[in-house]
Amino acid sequence: MSDCFFIDLKKIQPSQLFINSDKLHNILEWFNPSDWSAVEGIPVKQLNIFTDGHTRAYAAHLKGISYIIHQ
Repeated sequence: MSDCFFIDLKKIQPSQLFINSDKLHNILEWFNPSDWSAVEGIPVKQLNIFTDGHTRAYAAHLKGISYIIHQ
């Protein structure tokens, strides 16, 4: 497992232009900002580019999360 670190969500460039609205709705149903242990890590390249987890990152933004943990 690589080292984990916090990174400002607003400083990460998405690598895709759109997210699926149904998928976002489903994530927002179970997403709990106070329990990050239930959220799978969101991959981020060293250049601060999302490689996956765009919908989870957007859901975090909608729930008021400013920083995410890079794993």
